Amino acid sequence: LFIASVSHELRNPLNSMIGNIELIRLEVNDDKLAKMLDICKICGEVLLGLINNVLDVAKINAEKLEINYLPGNFMKLIERVWGISTLRMKQKGLQGELYVSNNFPKYLDMDPHRLMQILLNLMGNSTKFTKQGFIKVIVSWHENATFEELKTPDPGYLKNLHHFSEED
Repeated sequence: LFIASVSHELRNPLNSMIGNIELIRLEVNDDKLAKMLDICKICGEVLLGLINNVLDVAKINAEKLEINYLPGNFMKLIERVWGISTLRMKQKGLQGELYVSNNFPKYLDMDPHRLMQILLNLMGNSTKFTKQGFIKVIVSWHENATFEELKTPDPGYLKNLHHFSEED
């Protein structure tokens, strides 16, 4: 109850800050300042996500965590995660590439919040535990594939993938 209460009290002012950053961003014409505001917004959203994670742990412990499936655009979600993740990679001096298979459905029934949490955690851990060098993320779609089939990827898998580098 305490965690839920504190999380709620932290989220309200943080949401207000993020909203005001968005409003200021609409008025800014300077590219450097706009980029700084974009970074502030992303960092605010990451902090909000961390607060939501704490709240989720409390819900899990109380067995009240809900999954809300909605049709959503997966590519937009993964591009957003990639944008947040590459910011962290650049700050650490890492390079990265993201590949998404061309046959990945554009729309999925998913819980976009939970999926974003999972992907940000995976990317965050990759960045956190990579001391130097390169991070490569491959997202593929294998309808009806077995676990055994997925353990050994097809050597030609990179031919049929959308490619994003850290500059994208």
